Amino acid sequence: MLKLKKLNILGILSFLILLLLLCYNSYSFIQNRNSIDKSNQQTREFCLQHQDETEQYGDYCKGVLSNGEIQLDFYTTFTNIVVFGYSNISFVLFLFIVMPSLLYLSKCFKSGTIINELTRNSYKKTMLKAIKKAYMSVWIIPSIILISFIICALYTKVFDPAYAIKYGTVAWSESTMSNPILFMILYLLNTIIHSLLYINIGLIVVRKYHNYFVAVILSFLMFIGIEAFLEIAINGILFNSILKSEFGGLFNIMNMLALKDYYGIIPTLSIPFIIAIISFFVVYTLYRNKEKLIIDCETNE
Repeated sequence: MLKLKKLNILGILSFLILLLLLCYNSYSFIQNRNSIDKSNQQTREFCLQHQDETEQYGDYCKGVLSNGEIQLDFYTTFTNIVVFGYSNISFVLFLFIVMPSLLYLSKCFKSGTIINELTRNSYKKTMLKAIKKAYMSVWIIPSIILISFIICALYTKVFDPAYAIKYGTVAWSESTMSNPILFMILYLLNTIIHSLLYINIGLIVVRKYHNYFVAVILSFLMFIGIEAFLEIAINGILFNSILKSEFGGLFNIMNMLALKDYYGIIPTLSIPFIIAIISFFVVYTLYRNKEKLIIDCETNE
């Protein structure tokens, strides 16, 4: 993990807020689950005593006793704690990543510090240093997910998705859940790709708008605009109306925690990866011209 001294205060604050929410989600789920388990145990004990009373309780108790054989699994717990737990704020996770990432660059551009840096170092070296600080925010969401993996693994100790498959408690296919280590790696990779995409959106905006608050607001609006375009034009018109396919649902960049794998894990990761690559190209195009950047910094001072 990165040293704390290399992180800005907003990055630490974003992480702590999300961590507190994770702790709350975990505590709520475990408390609720303990209540359910206690109730199920009482019902199971009742059925063990009355299972021979076929006329009244036979079929019911047979179902209860057979259901008790399947243990709660890692994937169901993870879905409740993370996917459902963060669902109400999934659209603002963008801000938890972008707000810390824009702090240094907006300050450098607005104050003209970047111009002073260019008198001592090359443009390439100066920009790489500045943009590198922006990309440091990429660790926030993956770190939360990694901690949630540990919590779910320690709580359930069950990686067999039998419970999830039988009761339909998760949206992922059995093949995706067949290898827990691979699932965790792919899930982390998905959050990293989305985080990089979010940061790139911020970098695109802050290149022209150096006021921190303006850059954050415009970045969020651009994020909403891109999502609306992908949802309406790509998913709604192209895939749903013309191609009669649900494949367009993979173009959703707002809910990074869903990991929709109904067309396979490769397409699920490929779509955001391609969009992220496009965003990297836009960032490179905007930042490659030294003279234009200096002029914009001097103009906006």
